[in-house]
Amino acid sequence: MAPEQAAGRRLEVGPQSDIYSLGAILYFLLTGRPAFQGETPHQTIERMFRAEPVRPRRINPAVRAIWRVICLKCLEKEPRCRYATGAELAEDLGRFLAGEPNSGQTGRITVAFVASGACGTAQ
Repeated sequence: MAPEQAAGRRLEVGPQSDIYSLGAILYFLLTGRPAFQGETPHQTIERMFRAEPVRPRRINPAVRAIWRVICLKCLEKEPRCRYATGAELAEDLGRFLAGEPNSGQTGRITVAFVASGACGTAQ
C-alpha cells in the first residue's frame, strides 16, 4: 500500500500508487523481504512513513545498481517523485533489457527534487 493510501489522502491516489506497489513487489523479489516490516501492521505503516527502505544491495549484494535505481524510484514516498505511469516504468525496464541507460542514469529525475531532498532516494 502506498503512503498516500495508508494516510487516507484519497485525492493523491492514482497510477503512481500502483507504481509504488510494483516497487514493493520488485523490492521483495530482489531482497526476499518487504521494504518495510514491523511486528504489527501499524508498526509497518509507521516505518513506511518515517524510514527509507534499506538499499537492496545491502541485503542482496548480487542486486545490480540499475535494479536499485528502478526499485527505489518506484518506492519514493512522494507520488510526484515516482514514475508517472506504468509506461514510463516500462521504458526504463526496456532500456535495461536493451543495455541502454535508464532515466535515473541520464538525469531525467528532476534535479531540483534531488537537491532539495524531496526526491532522490533512488540516487
